[in-house]
Amino acid sequence: TNPNTNLGSPSARYIVDYRDSSGRTIATTTGVTFINPGQPVPIFTSNFYSQNAKAAQVFVSFTDIYWQRVDWAVPRVSLRRTNLELLPTPRVTIEVTNNESFDLENVKVVVVVSDADNNAFTSSATVIDKIKANDKAEAYFTWPLPFTTEAAFFDFYTQTNVFNIPHR
Repeated sequence: TNPNTNLGSPSARYIVDYRDSSGRTIATTTGVTFINPGQPVPIFTSNFYSQNAKAAQVFVSFTDIYWQRVDWAVPRVSLRRTNLELLPTPRVTIEVTNNESFDLENVKVVVVVSDADNNAFTSSATVIDKIKANDKAEAYFTWPLPFTTEAAFFDFYTQTNVFNIPHR
């Protein structure tokens, strides 16, 4: 979570470091994202597989962050889970509401699924191309195989790039 309430970054490079149970790096991934003021920064990497080792820990570090002052509000978006099916394969549906008086584009939604000890074991992400002002859209998350761990918590995160919205 970005603790800054009036600083964000339109471009921040990151490294994801996957480590086995002994702490040895087994893979790395890099990418670029934006950081909104005062919001979580979900970093989603898809389809990580390692044939030789199992990832026990994942570390995210930022290498280049270009901070900018943000004097306007982050868009207000609310989420509500409307459906959960675990069998035969998991599927989650949520309703995403744009609580603003302007359209939002490229709304990224991430779900993190955790066990009873709050250990994340899977995630999924989608992008909603456009949500009209004061309107709703549905987001769907699916997995190709049943969960092998019992799902206890579903945490949802939205990201709308504050640098690409109308300034009020």
